[in-house]
Amino acid sequence: MNLQGKLWIVYLFLIVASFSIAYLGFSIGSTPRDIGSDPSGPVLPRSLSRDVVTAETVVVRKIFYAKSKLEVEERTQLPAALVGLDREQLAARLQDGIIERFSPQEIVVREVRDELAPLHAAKRFLSISDGRVALFRGVPGLAYECVEVTDIPVAKLPPQEIVDLNKGIPIYSDKNLMELLMGLSSLAFAD
Repeated sequence: MNLQGKLWIVYLFLIVASFSIAYLGFSIGSTPRDIGSDPSGPVLPRSLSRDVVTAETVVVRKIFYAKSKLEVEERTQLPAALVGLDREQLAARLQDGIIERFSPQEIVVREVRDELAPLHAAKRFLSISDGRVALFRGVPGLAYECVEVTDIPVAKLPPQEIVDLNKGIPIYSDKNLMELLMGLSSLAFAD
């Protein structure tokens, strides 16, 4: 037999061996296991087995805050009331979000919230809305929402104050907010 014939035989052997390992679940030289011969019962295909969560299961919540355009990841232990549930049972109990990945070790839940991320919502600044001084929550130019519009007209303020308001004047405390609003009000209504 020539070299090319030997290579074809080796090639066919490798294909048969790969097939037997991947699809039949046994290697060359072993015999297939009889399903009824196992005292623990038949081996169910992966799709028919029922994975459930345990007390050690980690919950990963991936929360996308739409107004901030920011995703935050939180990792917690599974609440005791959810131990023993499978994917479908857990999905039925979820109020928000969808299960992206599920295993007894880790569950990944993706959620979208139409609000500012907590790190943005904790910040406040003064700016302009509808031609008036307004209080905003968030970060100027990045992620923000108007909380309250005051009666202070921007048109009556000095040019530098208007420039500062357009940039956003940060608020550090309630006392700081009151002082800024009183100062802007006195400038606008100085007549």
